Amino acid sequence: MQKQKLLLGIVAVLLLTTGVTYILIKRDTNVANYCTLEARAGLVINLTDENGSPVVGANIASVDLEKSTFHETNPGFYAGLYEARGRYKFTIQKEGYQTYTGNVQLVKDSCHVITQTQNIILKKV
Repeated sequence: MQKQKLLLGIVAVLLLTTGVTYILIKRDTNVANYCTLEARAGLVINLTDENGSPVVGANIASVDLEKSTFHETNPGFYAGLYEARGRYKFTIQKEGYQTYTGNVQLVKDSCHVITQTQNIILKKV
């Protein structure tokens, strides 16, 4: 009981002082995991053409999630499927290139999705 009160006190202090960290405690082991409140991308795509140049301005969407959007974080790098766990199919479209369809299986650790990176080469039409 004393441990639980101490841990609750620590949680309260962390939340009040930082607002960005929380503790996830497994009941069966009493092991604490320190988690953040950030949302992590499940999939990062490095998109290039056949010459190795970044492909900018592509449209990437998950077929399985209506509201899943990808955004370009750097030229040719796209991030999406934030905190999504499961198997997903996605498409990449860009004018002048063949449409690409891919799959990804995403898993979570105790706090967040584990980000996967895929290097994809788009072929010109």
